[in-house]
Amino acid sequence: MGLSINVAFLRFGNVPLTENLEYSYELIKHNQCFEDTDKYKNYSVAVHEVGHLLMAHKYKEHFHFYKCVFLENGELCTSYDVDEQKDTISKREATIQISLGGFLAEKVVFKKHDVGSYKDYEKAHNHCTRLIERVCVKGTNNLIPSYVDNNDRYESPLKRLRNEINVNKLMKKHERKTYAYLKKNKKLIEQLADFMMETGKITYRDLKQFGLN
Repeated sequence: MGLSINVAFLRFGNVPLTENLEYSYELIKHNQCFEDTDKYKNYSVAVHEVGHLLMAHKYKEHFHFYKCVFLENGELCTSYDVDEQKDTISKREATIQISLGGFLAEKVVFKKHDVGSYKDYEKAHNHCTRLIERVCVKGTNNLIPSYVDNNDRYESPLKRLRNEINVNKLMKKHERKTYAYLKKNKKLIEQLADFMMETGKITYRDLKQFGLN
């Protein structure tokens, strides 16, 4: 524990918070000291992609996980749409949680996330926006763009504000659900990320040895 305190002191200042100590401990546990920036970055990317993997596997009725692999410009998690002709609200909500998987896996393991994770957050936000403004999740009065022959469906500043409130509520709902699922599987995230670091990839065939079918 003394080493993690030293790392936290150097990283966070004279009075490191408990969460800073926990974060430093996680890095040291996986040999991710701050001096080894590339290795830490690779591990955080592995954790991020494993988050997407686990959420895709959770919703395997909609998406089939294929492979995570390290590439020259980063790492990529690939899943396939099980039925491209099927477009339901539950499938769209699964897409939101899969998008949030990497962002929130980093928060579960490291208590923080990389700036690049905001791209996934924005993607999830866009999916929520489409659900509110295109799919009648909150009723036809929220639809945008509007129909000319129905004044209730015209776009307006008030409707935009109401929709944005509903989008943020929907985001928070799916953030809570995704975070709870990943937190429950934190050990599995770390195991899969370690495996990724050792082999350079995870395929759907590898999931069986981690109890995922």
